[in-house]
Amino acid sequence: GMKFVTKWFFRKTGFRNALMYGSLIAASFIAMNGFFTPATPTALILGLLLVSGFFRSLFFTGANALAYAEVPNEQTSLATPIASVAQQISIALGVAVAGGILEVSTNLHGGPLQLSDFHTAFFLVA
Repeated sequence: GMKFVTKWFFRKTGFRNALMYGSLIAASFIAMNGFFTPATPTALILGLLLVSGFFRSLFFTGANALAYAEVPNEQTSLATPIASVAQQISIALGVAVAGGILEVSTNLHGGPLQLSDFHTAFFLVA
């Protein structure tokens, strides 16, 4: 859904502001996941994840535009795999950092994963 308003949003706020504030808002929504508990209503979780997805989509659209900003048209096909791999590596790095945080957390308290371990991971990754 965000793809329909992305062009308008970048034009209205400016490209730099959209990327800066969009990334901060997306990180804030990742941190909000750290407040979820088993008692959190499912509708609230789904709503926050939906809005979070909009801002992440906005950020990735802008980041992809930057990846090709100074690439001549005849070299676009060469830049595509590099941009795709860089994006996937950044996502995988975030998952790896979260996994490392969970591993360290379990080693610190010497037991199985607890809800607070996931809260900590979400806050640190954000």
